Amino acid sequence: MKKRALKRILRRGKRLLGFWVGFSHAIDRQKLLVRGRNGRVGNLTSIPVNYDDIDFVVVTKNSGRTLQATIDNVRTLYPESCIIIIDGGSRDDTIKIARESGCRVLTGSWNVGAARDLSLRVTEKRFLAHLDSDVQLCSGWLQLVKPYFESPDVAAVSGITLYGVQSDEALLSYCLESGLIGVAAFTNTLLDREKILKVGGIGHVQWGEDWEVYCKVIRNGYRWNLACDAYAYHRRYFIQQFRAYYNWSKWWRRTRVTSLHMMCGELAKSPFVGLLLGVKLHWKLTFYHPLLRLAALIGWMEG
Repeated sequence: MKKRALKRILRRGKRLLGFWVGFSHAIDRQKLLVRGRNGRVGNLTSIPVNYDDIDFVVVTKNSGRTLQATIDNVRTLYPESCIIIIDGGSRDDTIKIARESGCRVLTGSWNVGAARDLSLRVTEKRFLAHLDSDVQLCSGWLQLVKPYFESPDVAAVSGITLYGVQSDEALLSYCLESGLIGVAAFTNTLLDREKILKVGGIGHVQWGEDWEVYCKVIRNGYRWNLACDAYAYHRRYFIQQFRAYYNWSKWWRRTRVTSLHMMCGELAKSPFVGLLLGVKLHWKLTFYHPLLRLAALIGWMEG
């Protein structure tokens, strides 16, 4: 009996050690990839942009604190771009900022999905670059994502979204290794407008509109690619991120993309993963990672 218990403990210890070594190596490898990425981008900014076939779209609601920085970022990278602001009923100075910055402004009482769907119908440009109102694009973002559309079955391409502080390599590695990065994310995505219209447009939902249209894209035989060299910085504070995980998981339960068993499993192993992240990257992640998984479980239970 004691021998069997000892063997079981040794097997579990071996698995944990293997996980630690493998995960640790993966984090180190991703950090090297991040450092090499900036060198690979090179002179992409010198490649000319055809402004006749692309508009930038930003969906807003009470985004006055962050919108100016996002507009300035796009104008710096792509000075002649047309930026369409679709506002869902802001009560702050969002609309004033957008108009003073020379953006095209549309206002209404629509939710996020309806606002994004509207963008497909207010322009005839082939490409629409959808951005959140609090992101900063990396240098050469458009030049990195646009070549994917040379393949006729590509309907959308997303860059990587980094939640946190600009140029934080530790946070980037955390995002890459902890599942925070997915394929479909409207935080920084280039759409082929006609193909998205063919699959039925974008669902008029408040949460998960990117996943909703992603499923339609795949069902209709198109592809939604991830451009790993293109990324946007999406600054979030801890409370904002907890709220986001809580709301996401409520939607996950309603759409049945996950289960209680999966949510509990993620929470059960999160202290160990958090400890590894704290040792390898930053001590705050020791607590941050498990708390995000707890917020997700609570949201799932209440969804």
